[in-house]
Order: sequence, then C-alpha cells, then structure tokens
Amino acid sequence: MTAKKVRNIWRKHDLQVSGVDVPSPIQHFSDLARPPLCTPHHVVNNLFAREHKVPTSIQMQAIPALIHRRDVLACAPTGSGKTIAFLVPMFTLLKEPDPDAGIRALIVTPTIELALQIEREAFFLMRGKRWRFVQHGQTTHNKDIFVATPGRILSLVEQKLLDLSKVQYLVFDEGDRLWDTKTDFLAAIDGILAACTAPEKVVCLFTATMSERVETAARSVMSSDPVRIIVRGRQRVNESVKQRLLFCGSEQGKIVAMRNLVREGIKPPVLVFVQSIERSKELYDEIRAQGLHMAVMNAKMSIEEREETVTQFRLGRIWVLVTTELLSRGIDFKNVGTVINFDFPITVDSYIHRVGRTGRAGKSGEAISFFTEDDRERLPAIAKVIKDSGSAVEDWMLEIKVGRSERRRLQKTTPHRMIISTKKRMMVADKRIERQYNRMEREEKGGAGEEAPGQGGEEGEKG
Repeated sequence: MTAKKVRNIWRKHDLQVSGVDVPSPIQHFSDLARPPLCTPHHVVNNLFAREHKVPTSIQMQAIPALIHRRDVLACAPTGSGKTIAFLVPMFTLLKEPDPDAGIRALIVTPTIELALQIEREAFFLMRGKRWRFVQHGQTTHNKDIFVATPGRILSLVEQKLLDLSKVQYLVFDEGDRLWDTKTDFLAAIDGILAACTAPEKVVCLFTATMSERVETAARSVMSSDPVRIIVRGRQRVNESVKQRLLFCGSEQGKIVAMRNLVREGIKPPVLVFVQSIERSKELYDEIRAQGLHMAVMNAKMSIEEREETVTQFRLGRIWVLVTTELLSRGIDFKNVGTVINFDFPITVDSYIHRVGRTGRAGKSGEAISFFTEDDRERLPAIAKVIKDSGSAVEDWMLEIKVGRSERRRLQKTTPHRMIISTKKRMMVADKRIERQYNRMEREEKGGAGEEAPGQGGEEGEKG
C-alpha cells in the first residue's frame, strides 16, 4: 500500500498515527487471513459470524501493528471496538494453545466486570480452539491467558501462585484508570511489570481518554518507538449519542426531574450514575415505587451479586440500573438506550466513560446530565465536549470562566450533596429541630438559674 493511500485512509477514518515504519491499515477483516497477517481462520470466521466485516478506525490500524509485534499506545472513544483490536492480535501471535508453556498473555483491567466482559468476547473469538483462560477462583496452572485486576494479579505473584516470566503479550485496558494516581493500582502495576521478564513481549495500552502523564508512563514500559494511534481527538463522544444538559436548580429538583423522565418515558435500558454507593441506594429507594424493573449495583455487592445483576440487565429483565463509576468503564452493554448522570461527573474523563455506555456498535443513544448551581464551575469543560461531539449547548455554558488552579482543585474534590432520600432528610430535619429545642430548653433553664440570686438579693434589701 502506498504512503499516499495510507494517509488517505487515516484521514477518512479520523486517525492520527505516528511511529516509524507503521504497518499498513486493514480495510476489511478478510485481509486478516492473508499474508503477512495470517490470522487463524477460525478467528476470522468467528468475526464474520458476528457480522464483523469492516473494522472500526481503531481496529484497522491497531490490529496490523500488534500482529507485526509493535508496541501500541491507542486512544479511541468508548464503543469503538478496542477489545477486538487487542484480542485478534493476541490469538494471532500465540497461534496455538500450549498449556505447558504457562501464562503467555496477560490482560490487566481496572474492574472485575471489565475482565469478565473481555473474557466473554474472547470466548466467542476463540471458538474452534481450546484456549484456557484463568477463571475466577481457579488455579493458574496449565492456562494460556489471564484477564484480571492489578490487585489480584500481584497477590497471586507474591504468593508464588502465578508465574509471569513467559508472558509474550501484555495488555493494559482502560489505561487512564490503571495509571490514575487516585487509585491503588500504581504499586501493583509496578510489581506486575517487574514479574513480566520475557524480553520480547508485546505491550499495548488502550483507553478512551489519555493525559500526557498516562502517555509518558505507558511509553516508559514500551519499546523506544511504539505506534501511537489516536481516533477523533482525545475527548469526544460518539456522534450517535444525543447529549443534553438539564438544569434542576437543586438536589431536590433532580429527584423531580428523574420522576418526570420516568413518567414521560425514556428509552430503556437505562443506566443512572451517581457519585457514591450511599447515594445509589438512596436513589433506588426513592424512585423504585414507580413500578419500574429497577436494580442497584455498587462495589459493596459480592462478585456473584454483581455478575447476576449485569446478566439480568443484559437480558432486559432490569430496565433501570442505578450505579456508580463501577459500570462506567469498558462494560459493553450493546443495547443501552439512555444514560442519566443524576450526579454531574467530576471530570471530563468520567463524563466520556459514563456516556460511552450508550450509542455502541453503531446504535443511537441518549445521555442526559442533571446539573445544579453547585456544578456550575464543572459545566464549561463538559459542555465543550458535548458541543465538539455534535450536540447543542447554550453559549453561556461555554463562557463560564474557571481558573487553572480551580480546575485542578475541582478534579480532586467530590461535591458535598444533599441527601437524596426523603425519609432520611426528614429524619435529619427532625434531629435538627430536636437539637434546637434542647438548646432553647437549656438556655431557658440557665436563664432561670441566673435570675434566682438576683431575686433573693432584692428581697433581702427590702427586709
């Protein structure tokens, strides 16, 4: 393929690609079966069986780069097919199952739910071969591939239950979360990298958003010249998602708005995001009485409970699922109709990941974000993302001025919000009234005690 044709393909598919001697992109999945890529036929057939014929932007460049054993740094919107982009090369490079060789592919993810999602996708692609995955609770002995969170991987390594010295293919999925300084992943990732001692391994990082800090950290564990692939800029949402901002005045107004949306009818299935576990429970209790098939999901639930909730949501038995950031990353719910940000996202990255749960696989979706006066300073950055992605916002939202130091502070702090639960608010109000009454009663008693000596003195003077 000529350099001019390659540049035209990149331009057509909104690709920004850099690196030395970058392999040519593919334009059809049938290209995989031919030299020099030579992807196993069963993998190509499994792609066709799912109607995957034309690769997405990230797939057309990342797949050939990885098959050519190039390290890859990839940033693409949620729902753009990143999982297939790193699974197809994995099966191509490993060629055949070899349980005696030990773990040869390691995929690191920030959540258990995302690990299970990747496994489901991999099980479909590997039909026709008996690849062995390390499943939850299983031994790592005689297995080929391991998908897990950093904490679990490092724990097994430290217990000498997992040998990573044979890993040939290393994937960091949702890299921005894995290298987030606000999480506990960094130390675990250092330990994992130290254990992956094979000199010729392929390393790749995939993410929907990428800061300079994350990119620098990722490059430090890759070859001197990885292929860098950016799709459609760093901070955009798929244009198939209709986005809108809804001013609710106050926290109480958000509850009213939520009830109105439910009454008017919103396209199910619906994901509702709140900022804490406690608020997820409160919102669930507050609106479940409206006769919806609702559920709540948060990190305090057991793995089994979370898996069952996800399954019921996928099957359409749950119409509205209230959750936290737990489900904002990587989970592929192909049919989510609406995302509601009941609590306004703290960062642009959080917004992109939440909204990316809808509008996947070419389908349309809607994202509605509630905001109040307390969210005013966070509004302009997210309004810009919405506008850049093709949805309308009011000009005043973009004109709000926020200083650089204030922006940094906002990214590190979580807003203090009023209690959602009406019952809890009434209990708090009752306690406040009770405290005020008790204080007044003490003041009255104190006043009476101070008055008594004065009264006695007056009587003595009169005598």
